[in-house]
Amino acid sequence: MQDPEIRAATPKKASLFGICQAFGNDFGFNPDYLRVLLAIMLLVNPVATLAAYAIAGMAVLASRLLVRRPASSATTSPSL
Repeated sequence: MQDPEIRAATPKKASLFGICQAFGNDFGFNPDYLRVLLAIMLLVNPVATLAAYAIAGMAVLASRLLVRRPASSATTSPSL
């Protein structure tokens, strides 16, 4: 079994603020498509892309702070 300290220090998957992942989860698509589009747009127009990414990050943050997600059925206690 792996030491808990080592497990906690090992990142699950590298991401940049998790914005693409958040959009993928919210809208039900693979976030890798958005990451590829982001990489292409960084080559085309980096300033506008970074500005749009920052605005998207603020939108994700606002949605996470303002809207509560319903508790999933997995977190509720099982009925006997």
